[in-house]
Amino acid sequence: MPGSKGERGQHEQQRLAGITVEPTHRALVMLRQRIEEGQSGELIVANESLEAHLFLQRGRIAWAYGSETRGLFLETLRGLAELEEEALRGLLDACRAERRHVAETLIEWGMAEPEEVRHALRVQIWMTLQSILLTAEPEAIFLRRPAEEYSQELTFSLKEFETERSPSRPPLESDPELEQKEQALQQRLSEQLPTLLWVRLLRPGARSQSQDQLQLIAELMGELGARELAYRHEKGWLLGLAGENEQVFCGLQPHSILSKARRMLQEPPGAVAEGGELELGPLLPAQGSPPLLAPFRAIFDQVPQVACMAVAEESEVHWQERKGLPSCFHEDLRRAMLILGQPLSRIIQTDAPNRPVTSRHPVIQPALRLVLPGYHLLGAPLSNTSTVWLALCPSVLEGLGWGLLANLLRNVHLDPTKSTE
Repeated sequence: MPGSKGERGQHEQQRLAGITVEPTHRALVMLRQRIEEGQSGELIVANESLEAHLFLQRGRIAWAYGSETRGLFLETLRGLAELEEEALRGLLDACRAERRHVAETLIEWGMAEPEEVRHALRVQIWMTLQSILLTAEPEAIFLRRPAEEYSQELTFSLKEFETERSPSRPPLESDPELEQKEQALQQRLSEQLPTLLWVRLLRPGARSQSQDQLQLIAELMGELGARELAYRHEKGWLLGLAGENEQVFCGLQPHSILSKARRMLQEPPGAVAEGGELELGPLLPAQGSPPLLAPFRAIFDQVPQVACMAVAEESEVHWQERKGLPSCFHEDLRRAMLILGQPLSRIIQTDAPNRPVTSRHPVIQPALRLVLPGYHLLGAPLSNTSTVWLALCPSVLEGLGWGLLANLLRNVHLDPTKSTE
């Protein structure tokens, strides 16, 4: 990864935002109660799509992981401390054999600085909390366990992960100014854009009970620094744009012209924030299953602006990248996976039936595109538990990006024993 350890650490610290903990979220209510009681133990949160574990030590969060965040701690730490693979394996083996605390051992053995370890722990816990917050109606159980002698400097209070709400900013439903602006925008767009289904304006930090899922997606967009989100589906389009003071989202019918809707939603019209072009170097060795990544080689050879391709299977990520990819990419990917895991097609809110599959109307595979600082990220589901992702230079035309993603969806195989070379 490019840049010095200090530069990468500072950049990741700037990108790591807080979460807004909903007072009615069942699992987080239980977590807050156990923290206030100063308890030690394990909170297990689960539903059909998530399993997450949070560990408390005397009312402080010591560790957390979930189906979306396994391995994130070490991924983050590798980017900060430049750990050698062989030395890291030796440390992990020793910790398992001697039941040592990995974070404390990293510091004790001089393999990472305390602030690096603490930041990597915070990223791991934050992302796990975020995945829980995005889970609808999970089951939760707390198992009391004896406290262990972890260093308090490597544990966290819940407040360290929360975003303070401004008392002067009312909830979205009681914001007359925003409602009036939204109504005016809806009326203007309905006259000029017949395929429009709905429009929503959201302000950072405001909460909407009626559109809570959309608000959570908007918050993830803000944490990513994304200026645009586009999601395509047989049911239609979900388009989101970040403005100076608010984010605007709309649902569009399947046959909508996305570029036209984008131009009409931008304020001022036609204004587009440009990101710098990535300076990409040679292809780096693949990480993960080589047969699974085999289809990537041809696209890397043909399109030099492709920065990275990745396949995520539940908690395991396989990827290949070029030198020059931003160090925040893997953290960005985790957030993007959380967005793609939401019921985006339901948010579009259309009762239109799927178009018949004919030569004139081929299958439209669900896909997500995010315009991020310095690069574009596209992703699509391969199965209920797997997704495929591309990171592209901003100079790549939007249509080419969708086309490359469609090509991967046709050619990537989830059977690691079956090579496509």
